[in-house]
Amino acid sequence: VPVLAFLSGQLRSFAERLYATDDVVLLLYQICFVSAPVEGYFFRGIVQSRKGSSVSSGLYAAAALVYFLPHAPFLVALVAALVMGVLGVVYAYVCDQHGLVASVACHVVVGFTLQVLPSFIASVRTMVA
Repeated sequence: VPVLAFLSGQLRSFAERLYATDDVVLLLYQICFVSAPVEGYFFRGIVQSRKGSSVSSGLYAAAALVYFLPHAPFLVALVAALVMGVLGVVYAYVCDQHGLVASVACHVVVGFTLQVLPSFIASVRTMVA
């Protein structure tokens, strides 16, 4: 939430550039209903169940670096990969303790908060103004 409060504009422009849309509904579908379940199932459901949580978290961070690198400067992509690695550890822990569905739900909440909510807030501000 503090990241959302201080970097809302940057998060919004980054998510819109990353997903190639400024439509909030499409962004919601892409992040919450496609990317989070697919990533959760692959990294936690397949990789973690076969290779362990450390491998799944490391691959999740590496995939984030590859995913963000074309859309952001190298240092920003590196920081994003580190943050995604930490989130990968959290998602792996949640998956171990509470199951895959809980891990995917956490992923959906984080994706919504950091990538969809800033665009939604900007859309509401535009409509009100």
